[in-house]
Amino acid sequence: MKPIPTAPTDNLYKFVAILGLWMFLGLLALLGWFVYLEYEVKDNSIASSSYFRSVQALSEIEDRMESIQTGNLEENKLDWVPKSWDLEQEIHVLKIARENHSESVAKNQYAVDSEVGEELRYLKNPVAMVFGIFYIACMSFCFVIGFLRWKQKIQDPEIYFKEKNTELLEKSIEKLNLEIRALKGEQQNEANG
Repeated sequence: MKPIPTAPTDNLYKFVAILGLWMFLGLLALLGWFVYLEYEVKDNSIASSSYFRSVQALSEIEDRMESIQTGNLEENKLDWVPKSWDLEQEIHVLKIARENHSESVAKNQYAVDSEVGEELRYLKNPVAMVFGIFYIACMSFCFVIGFLRWKQKIQDPEIYFKEKNTELLEKSIEKLNLEIRALKGEQQNEANG
């Protein structure tokens, strides 16, 4: 069994109609791919935002740790560290925060390196827009004209000829029934006479 059926070449109209149908399915697949790309772009946007926040926070944490190590306790204070904490609490929390942000940077690095969404940039190109409009026009033309002509030139005449053939068969059967009755009537007349 073939995974992709062969093109119907017995009739031009059928071929054009099914070509239009395949083009429509291709358009649906392309739209599905765009939806997937949009999802990936949103996911990468969230991950890259997290990456840059963590990089910024790491820089601030490192500056504060360096200030503490050099003995400049009033330099590079972080807004989110309560002033009531002593130095040991602050260092402990800064180490935990540095570890968490380092993990976040490593986890979200893929988003910065990713080129997801570059394909969407091509859609803004006027040539791509013209090609898209041309593709949709060809698809619509093939689909509509193919099926209309197939129906008008192939299906309707077949239906007409089937109806006429049925009428002809009915009339032939009716004629045969009359002839059978006539033969039976002659046979009865000969048997009686």
